[in-house]
Amino acid sequence: LLSIDPRTFDLSAYSVELMEETKKSQSRSAFTVLRAALAAVLDMDDVEGKKGQMISICTTANNGIRDQSGGEETTVLPSTDDEEGQENLVLAPRQGPNYNADFLQICNGLFAASVHDNLHKEAMLLLKGLGSHTFYLLVSHRRNITRIDRDGCAIDPFHYSGGGNGSSGDLTNDKYDMQNHISENGKLQPLKPFGAFRLSGPLLDNNDGTGAVMLDPFVFNESLADAFTDKDVKNSQVAALDVMNHVIDLFHKVEKGVVVVDASLLDGGKDETMEDGGKDETIKDVEMKDSPTKDASPSNNVAETKDATSTTAETATTSSAWGDVLFENLLSKLCQSCFSNPWNFRSGAMTGVFTLLTKMGHTWSKQYEVEILHMAMFLVKDTPDGIGHASKDSIRFFLQVSWFFFGGPPSWKEGSPLVHDVLCPTRSNKRSGVSLKKEETMEGGGPIVVKDASLTVILSEIASTKPLVRFVVRHVLRLITRDSASIDALLSNHGNSLKRLLFPKLLRTLPLPNQCAAVDACAFILDRAPKLIPIADQDLLSFLSELLKMISIADGEFSDTSFGSVVLIDKNGFAVNNGGESTSQSRSTVQASSVFLRKSMILEDKSFGGKVIVPAELPLGVQLRVSTLLLFRGLIRGFSDEFYDADPQSKIGNIRPHVVALLFRSLISEPAEAVSASASALHNALILCVPRKDKEGGEGSSSSTKGHRLPKELIQSCIRPILLNLREHTKLTIPLLRGLSRLLGLLSSWFNKTLGDKLLEHLSKFGEPDKILQLQVFKPGEEPLIAAAVMDLFALLPQASHFVESLVKQTIRLEAVLPRYKPCQSISPFRGPLAKYLNRHCASAVGFFLEEHRLCNPLYSSLFQDILKRDDTASLRKYLSANSVMLLNVCFERPLAIIRSEKTIRSEPVSSSLAVYGINEWSSPSAQRKLELARQDIEMKKKFLALKTQEEARSQKTIQTKVDDSYSSEYQAAAQASREAVERAKRELEDARKAYVRDVSQASSQSNVPDKPMTVSALELQHQGFKIVEILTSLNPQYLESQNDVVRALRWLWRSRGRHYRLLHEEEIPPRYH
Repeated sequence: LLSIDPRTFDLSAYSVELMEETKKSQSRSAFTVLRAALAAVLDMDDVEGKKGQMISICTTANNGIRDQSGGEETTVLPSTDDEEGQENLVLAPRQGPNYNADFLQICNGLFAASVHDNLHKEAMLLLKGLGSHTFYLLVSHRRNITRIDRDGCAIDPFHYSGGGNGSSGDLTNDKYDMQNHISENGKLQPLKPFGAFRLSGPLLDNNDGTGAVMLDPFVFNESLADAFTDKDVKNSQVAALDVMNHVIDLFHKVEKGVVVVDASLLDGGKDETMEDGGKDETIKDVEMKDSPTKDASPSNNVAETKDATSTTAETATTSSAWGDVLFENLLSKLCQSCFSNPWNFRSGAMTGVFTLLTKMGHTWSKQYEVEILHMAMFLVKDTPDGIGHASKDSIRFFLQVSWFFFGGPPSWKEGSPLVHDVLCPTRSNKRSGVSLKKEETMEGGGPIVVKDASLTVILSEIASTKPLVRFVVRHVLRLITRDSASIDALLSNHGNSLKRLLFPKLLRTLPLPNQCAAVDACAFILDRAPKLIPIADQDLLSFLSELLKMISIADGEFSDTSFGSVVLIDKNGFAVNNGGESTSQSRSTVQASSVFLRKSMILEDKSFGGKVIVPAELPLGVQLRVSTLLLFRGLIRGFSDEFYDADPQSKIGNIRPHVVALLFRSLISEPAEAVSASASALHNALILCVPRKDKEGGEGSSSSTKGHRLPKELIQSCIRPILLNLREHTKLTIPLLRGLSRLLGLLSSWFNKTLGDKLLEHLSKFGEPDKILQLQVFKPGEEPLIAAAVMDLFALLPQASHFVESLVKQTIRLEAVLPRYKPCQSISPFRGPLAKYLNRHCASAVGFFLEEHRLCNPLYSSLFQDILKRDDTASLRKYLSANSVMLLNVCFERPLAIIRSEKTIRSEPVSSSLAVYGINEWSSPSAQRKLELARQDIEMKKKFLALKTQEEARSQKTIQTKVDDSYSSEYQAAAQASREAVERAKRELEDARKAYVRDVSQASSQSNVPDKPMTVSALELQHQGFKIVEILTSLNPQYLESQNDVVRALRWLWRSRGRHYRLLHEEEIPPRYH
């Protein structure tokens, strides 16, 4: 520092550099301590020959690893070239206390060191070495590892039924699995531990009587799982993923080298001792694929078994004999990490689980299908409410593991379509999905196999109070059935359990979240599995009757004192009492809880098919109304004949008119989701038609017509309350007009032509803002929106093409008074509805705007061009493109006529004046300045003449007064000069007047050119034609390819003499026509 010039010394930069160097020095010192601690816990010395010593993992041969613990060398497993250069670690015994906690801290420290650039390489080398040697240790001592339950009791491998076969065709003992995950009431219970093992023999102690405790090799998995969470060290999951991939790759390389393993390894970890005092002789000789030579020595012979065929089959189907202990325990640790950590620390663990499943393969992963689904379901359930993005990772993980285990529709994977929820109100009314073939296969080629325990775990949450959980349940059922239109066959054995979940007790006694869950689940069952619960089921009928009564009381249709203090939900999603009165003093149009609700999101990943749209979370009141409407939609879909043909005195016949009234009544509710759901349900109710028999041909004749199965009187009684509110414009509301819009889309033929005139009358009222504001019946700023909603109805009216002129003029008038409504909107709300109407009546719209006086009017021309640019006017542009001759005749008729006349008369021009081409020399600014200067020159000359005249008069007066003066001759000379000056001024004035008259006459002669020249109107029409063609071309690049007439006209205009002259005389024409 003393040698540095203080004038150029940057103290801040030096401080930062010094701090970084200090950090690196400290991290290096800490890493040195870690290495020393690791050497203290793991004996690094060569201690071969000690009694009770564990295997020396690093002692390698050309074709395998040698076990030196038994006194004689036995080739155990093939080594890999990747292990060369790593530390020679010997997991040797230690006297005294257990060092597992110390070893865990050391591993955590190594993962922390991996995030430092200067220590990353060394730390990863040690971590991969520890992982490799842990793997080899467990493989070579598989006989000393016993699978245990949470009570410490040895158990058979519950993932296999029979002899431990883990193939996909031999599934888990479903009874045991269901007992492990589902309680007696059918609910999902906490996941019991799995992946726990008891160590024995040399893995537990050294058997030398000293009481030495061996290190638990599974501690490394615990540290690996902690690193995945990023909880203690940020960005450590990258190193954890790298280490795990290294060990899995090592497993696959070793697996390829093994041909046959002793059948005793497939015993699942039974702790049996040999007759010679417990000497470990589990691992026998193994034949190596990569062995360079083969001889007849015992070390290269295949182990003899009682049933060689059975042993070989088991070995071929699973590697659980020696390779799955480490990864099963790792999977268990990762699952425990997901359960025990907060939601914001689970992302890395979920990544680790899915990476482990994919790299280990479907056959191995299928063993843990129930556990993984259990965990994934918990992660979705445990996401906090009020944080919108908190559920994104858990939903993605659930979609990944669901597609991994069950596959999905091939079309989802190929085209990546948008995948909506089954109960999405805005989804297509038609039932999507395909019939699932009996021999349908998974993506991997195997049959679709679902464990009964897995299905039970899924169905146990079908009525969860969390909307997100219900969504993932519906989605995974779609995956299992390949998005089939019906899932009755899949759920055929679960009807009773589903009934217990859906109909636990009286609906009114349930809390509001439970009501939403039950109705939502029942809506899904009726929509996708209508045969599962018949409509004659008493529980279902009681449920529907109770729900319909609650909804009707809340909407004020009738009252029932038996409900007492039960809080009900009205059509707008707000709480009311049993009299239909609101429970709150003031009601806002926005649900207060919606601020914290999760928004809709789209999830896309290469590991699952489609772009899955996760629906937005709705307020509980709105969700109950939407689920109710979808429930009755499913009822109409699944039991259409029973619903329509039921006797009016029966239970179904009794609720039928109330259901239809509910659907119509919900059309004018405030929540947009409820309106969409009711419109979807009404669409299904109205499209189900019954053929009417013709008088001659009967039912089967070709002349038979179809009619609604709903009575006409019932439909009219449901529509009448909506139409009564249309009599006065003061009763118009946004929900009413939106519901009427949906109704017109469903029953447009039921309305007469006078409805359009009435709507136009209401629309004209909003053109008088002073009167509207004086009424004070609308909320501030709502008036233009109501007028726009009224205008939006015209696009749905039948035979309404004659309203084009009226609607266009009303739009211009309303936009002119729009600033009068406060708060003022910056964008006109009227052009969208007008564009929809004009797009439906293209011929009338084009005929109205393509008139000369309207195209020359900026009010009409700018409006027409703006509508053409909109995305929702494709039909209008298509019609205009197909009728380009009309555009040519209106916009380019005058210039094309001049061009044709020039080609006809080649010897002489049409006119020698530039005015034929719309050029008027005297209309240019320079010509106007010239005329103005001429007028000013005339005025100056007039003043000069008057001055000289005055001088002459004074001279004459002077001569008369001084006749006898000796200077009379001089006065006479001055008078003569004055007279000459006056004559000269008169001549100059006359010349100036003649020149001005000549210029004016020349300008007037150019403006009166015969033969229809290019006037300003003709230039404006040509300009508007160019702009329309530009719009059509910009939105449809192939427009000019099919319009030969337009291309020919544009080519002529480009090469015309008029364009050339207008370029030469730019000053003589307005700038917009250059």
